[in-house]
Amino acid sequence: MLRVYLDWNAFSRLDDNDETYKKASAFLIDNSKYIIPFSHAHLLDLHRSYLKVGIEGITGKLNILQKYSRDLLIADTDRDELEFINPICSKKAMEMYIQTYDHNKALNITIDDLLEPLELLKPLFNIQISNPIVKSPENIDDKEYQKLLNTTPRTANKIQMLVGDSETTSLADITENLIKMSGNLHQDNTYNEFREAYQQDLKVNTGRMRDKRFDPIESLDENAKKMNLENFMELYERFLPEKDNSSIFKKIQQLCRILDFNGFFSDKIKEGHHLDNIETDYQHIGYASTCDVFISADNNTREKAKLTYRLLKLDVKVFTPKEFVDFTEKNSSELENGYLFLDFLSWVIDAPPTVITDEFKYHYIPSYILGYFNAVYHPVDNEKHLILQKFGSPNRISTFVKEVSSVREKLLDFYGKPTLEQNEISDYFYAICWLTENLVLIELKYVDKNLELHIKQCQKIQTEDIGLI
Repeated sequence: MLRVYLDWNAFSRLDDNDETYKKASAFLIDNSKYIIPFSHAHLLDLHRSYLKVGIEGITGKLNILQKYSRDLLIADTDRDELEFINPICSKKAMEMYIQTYDHNKALNITIDDLLEPLELLKPLFNIQISNPIVKSPENIDDKEYQKLLNTTPRTANKIQMLVGDSETTSLADITENLIKMSGNLHQDNTYNEFREAYQQDLKVNTGRMRDKRFDPIESLDENAKKMNLENFMELYERFLPEKDNSSIFKKIQQLCRILDFNGFFSDKIKEGHHLDNIETDYQHIGYASTCDVFISADNNTREKAKLTYRLLKLDVKVFTPKEFVDFTEKNSSELENGYLFLDFLSWVIDAPPTVITDEFKYHYIPSYILGYFNAVYHPVDNEKHLILQKFGSPNRISTFVKEVSSVREKLLDFYGKPTLEQNEISDYFYAICWLTENLVLIELKYVDKNLELHIKQCQKIQTEDIGLI
């Protein structure tokens, strides 16, 4: 089975009469092949429509969400770790979100409300600190720092709005300015102005980053080097809070923000499409890291997702709806029996390996064997012991019982009654194996939250080799 995540642009059009979406819907409705979760980001997208048309206006879309997700929700915990929750009806989840939103709105907390207690606390926060626009940090040479400010005058001017132009500023003043700025950031043009100033200062070549003839990482590295940093990833890590403790979900969202700010397929902030809409797109990219396939109908979202997964070394395929249909049709044929399955594996390892280590040769497969595995490897000195695994994201969050069951059922069709089966599929450890007439041992194992399939060529022990006992 494959896990497929769709952003709301794609999800909302399932069951449309458009030919591509009709084909995609026909594939995705098959719950024996696909697991399709919904997320908090889908609820955010739906809630914006709810505010315009009410609950009746979004009922049809909620039905689509429930029809394909089958009540499987991806949620992020307080520590920004992701987990699957099942069953939870999408309609019920939407009702809970609306109630929470209405409750917070009823509190009617304004910017002035947030600033009022700050006035009482100002004496405690009236600690004077060096103004970074006027004085360089202690660990940076004054001349080098001034040179950096001179090369980014527009950006420095925008930061000055936050910290002022005195030699020192207070923590209280910075906090007050931050509260005022954050209150408008999602609704006005503040973000656009900051981003535009930064890109003008660094002379960012956004067109080159969109040109498929060039690697965008080269342009992003150039941006970073203009700020005396080694490369783009160093720039990204500078903005990553609690780098060692950040979850993959949080890292993905932050990387998307830095990519956008640096001109990589930047989204336009405009009427009806504010920064909060774009932040939701970044959440979709984060949630999709738990899956095998991410389908998006938005070009900027797809390009950011592809580069984000590449930079963070996450194996998630990113498709348009049409690309998903083409990929599925191309790889829709299934192996008919166990002999063809073993022949196919022999063909795979005959090809040059994707990666070679001291111990193993790895063969990455762009499609999915038995609807699940996409990597075959074997010891360098033993091609008769093959191991099949799912190579993907470390954010996959364990393995579903039905994923194990799906592979098991295919092997039962190939080889019939197993030679041995140990434990239940839902147990922490599960194993089932077959020994063919040609002495090929086929062993499916689920252990430590990972599913593996081992194929070993055995040898018959001759009686004279046994000796006397």
